[in-house]
Amino acid sequence: MKRLMGVVWIMLAGAAMAAGQQPTKATLAEQKMCAEAAKKYFRESYGNGIDSGPDGTSISSYTNHFNGWLQKYFIRVNVEFKNRKTGGSLHSNTVTDVLES
Repeated sequence: MKRLMGVVWIMLAGAAMAAGQQPTKATLAEQKMCAEAAKKYFRESYGNGIDSGPDGTSISSYTNHFNGWLQKYFIRVNVEFKNRKTGGSLHSNTVTDVLES
């Protein structure tokens, strides 16, 4: 649910900016805090980003973004899963508000 709310907030921010409101630039300190929070969230949730089991292997990576207008830290997690048995693969992207997760 929180991930869905993050996507909704991003959509609302885009609509507000289209309506003429100026976006707020992130300071270097805010960007650094966002990067550190995203790294902590990723490590706690995904470890080193590699998970291997009997069905296959998943490799996860992330990017972070501080939205100055919303004053929120977002993380986008990319997961690639490769099934050893079938050779099939799955790709997913999720966006989460790091501080509300």
